[in-house]
Amino acid sequence: MEAEMAPLTLFGDDERGYDFVSEESLAPLRAYHAERPAVLSLYLDITPQRLASIPLRRIVEHMLEERRAVLEDRVEVAAFDAASELVKEHVIYRFRPSGRGLSLFAAPEADLWRVYHLPVPVEDRLVWDHKAYLRPLLMLMDEFERYGVVLVDREKARFFLYYLGEVAEYNVAEWDATPPKTKALGWGAYTHERWLEEQYKHHFRNVAQLVQKLYERERWPHLVVGGTDQNPDFLIDELPPALQRLVAGTFHLPLIANFNEIRDEVTAIEREVERRTEAERVEAVITGAYKGQKAVLGLADTLQAVQEGRVHILVVPVDFSHRGWMCDNCGGLVADLTEERPPACPFCGGPLHAERDVIDLAMQVVFDRGGQVEVVRSEEQRERLRAEGPIGAILRF
Repeated sequence: MEAEMAPLTLFGDDERGYDFVSEESLAPLRAYHAERPAVLSLYLDITPQRLASIPLRRIVEHMLEERRAVLEDRVEVAAFDAASELVKEHVIYRFRPSGRGLSLFAAPEADLWRVYHLPVPVEDRLVWDHKAYLRPLLMLMDEFERYGVVLVDREKARFFLYYLGEVAEYNVAEWDATPPKTKALGWGAYTHERWLEEQYKHHFRNVAQLVQKLYERERWPHLVVGGTDQNPDFLIDELPPALQRLVAGTFHLPLIANFNEIRDEVTAIEREVERRTEAERVEAVITGAYKGQKAVLGLADTLQAVQEGRVHILVVPVDFSHRGWMCDNCGGLVADLTEERPPACPFCGGPLHAERDVIDLAMQVVFDRGGQVEVVRSEEQRERLRAEGPIGAILRF
């Protein structure tokens, strides 16, 4: 097989039409922080059954009117109106009913505008603040990690990205020059079959090299291999050890399988990986914290580790939020643990301002510093964490 790596593009069937939420696309939203409220974040449930009962335009206009009614500063009202106009224009003229959730971000003063169609419904929520409200998207990024997918037989291979519940195929030019099996009999047929086996092995080796090249560009956390018979195992045997460790599972489909068939197979593997990973990380936090081995539990200790840049993986129940304060000088986060407001930032002594959810901010800080967030969804693991934490972190040092 020969392969050409440029250009590397993705294409799909557009049946579901989700947007790939990535760290790169969120970077401008994370970076922007206005001196006064100037960023409109809007999350909407756009499931067909919901929109069948009430038009989206009416939902959005009602939410905007409710928020505007409590604003008093004229400058802030003008900024809110400008952001609202962008949102209403999109909903009225550009909205496409794809996905089950929708998020929009508007900050006209910073020329920021983002729209994401999401694979799952989200709770209606409008936030008007100094910065974008990103927690629902960060939670989706945790739940739907990127998977590289290879579908292979003895002659060809196809390459995919699975993300946010959708499969898209890499536009990688490849072909195989292995001749068909001979119809000859006797010693000649035996020799030809041996030669074919060597050609097939060479083919799997070439596919493995192409997977390596794709990984160097894409850096998926997981890899899934599919195919008929023993072909997935043959390919895995040819992968370098580092990629073998990324293999999350295998599935059996022919090379001509469609996007939906591949998606369903990988989804089942993804769910099992998430269940196992969640349980392992909750156990690591609780055990490590009790033994004093690179883990912490509890709001105060966890937020201090976030401030110190020590958090490798922040472990948070899906439904947990907490009020608190942020330091105007160092950005330190302090949870509201008592009825008394802290006199100053415990990290630098600077002034504090109130925040509605310091957990949301902590998640963003951890992502910005190259860490990970494990959003705990299973009731069993959430109860374990609540009894001990209610949040925790696995530490770098």
